[in-house]
Amino acid sequence: MPSSPIDDSVPPMIPRSKVHCHHSNHLSIPFFPTDFIFLFEVLFSTSVQMNNWSLTM
Repeated sequence: MPSSPIDDSVPPMIPRSKVHCHHSNHLSIPFFPTDFIFLFEVLFSTSVQMNNWSLTM
């Protein structure tokens, strides 16, 4: 199957139109880098705390 350059950034199992709609409707560009990194840090710190807690028990 030939792939256009736009398709490279989209997982094959997700239709490109659905991804595009999701990005345009629910994802603003300023939101993504900061909140995604913040979310990742929260998840990471939570998992670290859970690991420490399970080690001390």
